Amino acid sequence: MTASAGIPSFADAVPAALVRASLVAGERIQLVLAGGLWLVAAAILGVRGIGWLLPVAWTLPLIGAGVLVGAVKARFLLDRVARGVARRIHDRGPDASIVGFLSVRSWVVVVIMMAGGHALRLTATPRPVLGVLYVAIATALALASRTYWRVLGRGWSTLG
Repeated sequence: MTASAGIPSFADAVPAALVRASLVAGERIQLVLAGGLWLVAAAILGVRGIGWLLPVAWTLPLIGAGVLVGAVKARFLLDRVARGVARRIHDRGPDASIVGFLSVRSWVVVVIMMAGGHALRLTATPRPVLGVLYVAIATALALASRTYWRVLGRGWSTLG
């Protein structure tokens, strides 16, 4: 209790165990958060990218190109990243902090990617070019998120 005002401090009013418990989430919840984060990002990028491609004469081939590039990116890069995140969630155990499903480094990469996307939108890069890029990233994120859903449905052994 603070002596000067007679008002209890936050630490006095809320037991430490309650604060710690409120930030703890099981492995399944962390997997859903990771997969959900990737799918929400994919939806935002995909909608924006397709929106930029709709007015273009070659809309379907450009969307197809973005999907193809995204599938390759998922296969050779993001699938590995998703497995690493899933392993991190598993290794941290069932009583880990909810925000720690991504490492600090991964959160920094998320922020850098968001800032990079914003910076690209501020450039003179033609929107159809950005549209293909956004569709590719959206596809890669959506496809690679299947790692989380597979682990949820079939168990940790699917990580290999």
